[in-house]
Amino acid sequence: MRFFYIALVIGVTVLLSSLPLQAQSGSRSSGFSGRSGGSSSGRSSGSSGRYSGGSRLSRSERQRLAREQFEQQQIAAQQAAQRQSELNKQLFKESLIQLAQKQNNRANAKQNQAAFNQAKKDFKALRSRNIAPTNLGPLNVPFRLTNEEIDRAGRTVIWPESLKQQEFAPLVQSINSSIENNAVMTKDQAIQFLRELQDLNQSLNVAAAGGELEIADFANSRRFITGLANEVRASNLLM
Repeated sequence: MRFFYIALVIGVTVLLSSLPLQAQSGSRSSGFSGRSGGSSSGRSSGSSGRYSGGSRLSRSERQRLAREQFEQQQIAAQQAAQRQSELNKQLFKESLIQLAQKQNNRANAKQNQAAFNQAKKDFKALRSRNIAPTNLGPLNVPFRLTNEEIDRAGRTVIWPESLKQQEFAPLVQSINSSIENNAVMTKDQAIQFLRELQDLNQSLNVAAAGGELEIADFANSRRFITGLANEVRASNLLM
């Protein structure tokens, strides 16, 4: 019996002493498993992120993006050109307004001479056929007609002799009628007035190219036509 008790005590002691070791062994196993699982998940997730981030666009997608970028650049360039054109028109208009002031008569006289000289160059270009008559627009020199050429209050103009020729008569009469009757009061009327002046300008160019005009007559008439157009450009009718 004593031997049985001794054996039982020894068995319980051995059993109790082994329990912490099993619990401790289980805890370490659980911790190792957790680190292993976490590490595996992290590497897998990282690998997946790198694959997604490193994926390349297809050829069609790259072409589409390139087209969109090119179109955006074109639109931006057009908008910039439009803004610059509007700015140039405004600056030209301001120059015309200033040149009409009495204190700027001397400056305006110089601008008239510059316009005359430019028209002489145009005459030579027409005669040498370096430019077509239909491609020669108004002079781009800012100037105003002198008081000897136009009476703004009385709405009358003194036409150059070369523009009194029969071939120019229909357009001259229509333009003169618009001036005398004060018929350039709206934007549409101003546009029509400028269109008639452009037609007259081209008729003058054709006559010069055909040898029907002398250089001085052409230059003075061309300057005069542009001067009438500048009367409209100096107003607010085209806004």
